[in-house]
Amino acid sequence: MLVATWYRYGRVRREHVWARVLRDMTGSSLPLPGFGSSDCKCDSHLFYFPTLPTLDDLGAKVSCAFRDVGGTAQNW
Repeated sequence: MLVATWYRYGRVRREHVWARVLRDMTGSSLPLPGFGSSDCKCDSHLFYFPTLPTLDDLGAKVSCAFRDVGGTAQNW
């Protein structure tokens, strides 16, 4: 059962940073390895969490990840 879909529209490609952050979050698992990532090296772009992470927690982790790759917090 689908519980949530998180997305952001814009010119900056975020999918690979988001996928890496979601993969590394506590409780994350890959229900369908390779889903949505046939055009890249990500393990998947679909993740399962037994307890849904908060948007604030995701935002904080993604903002840090974007800074690590030379982006800005607004890019998350």
